[in-house]
Order: sequence, then structure tokens, then C-alpha cells
Amino acid sequence: MSGHIFEYSEVLKLKSACAEHYPDHVHFHDGCGGQNFSLDERNDGLREFICGYFAELGFSACVCQEKSDPLAKKKMSHPVTEKN
Repeated sequence: MSGHIFEYSEVLKLKSACAEHYPDHVHFHDGCGGQNFSLDERNDGLREFICGYFAELGFSACVCQEKSDPLAKKKMSHPVTEKN
């Protein structure tokens, strides 16, 4: 499946939802390599929050553990298959 391309309004909603619960800044990157999110510091709670946020929208998020890796990649954020 192809990935979802986030509109800027969707990014702002995610960033706002994160800011309500965590002081950490979520960075959004949109370039030739795709779209992804990153954090300045590792924050497992915020990562879990973002995964849950995407799950509620019917998407999955790739959560990378290394600081230099993106938090969620467009190519990995595809619709989740419905359970029977």
C-alpha cells in the first residue's frame, strides 16, 4: 500500500494534540525523501501517544529508537487492515 501524504492542517492537529500532553517539540519534515516526524530528545511516552494518535486515524507509525532516525515515516504510515 502507498503511504498517506499529510496535509499541513493534519500536521498542525497532531502537533497541537502532542503539545496538550507533552512539553517536547515534535518536528515535521516534508521533503524529497518523504514525510517524517522527529523529536529533540527520546520520549517513550510521547512516542506511544503519537502511535495511538495514528492508530485512532487508522494508520500505523514506524517508531524508531535512535535519535537520528525519523519517528514516523510516510512510507510506513499506511492504512491499518481491519480486524475480522
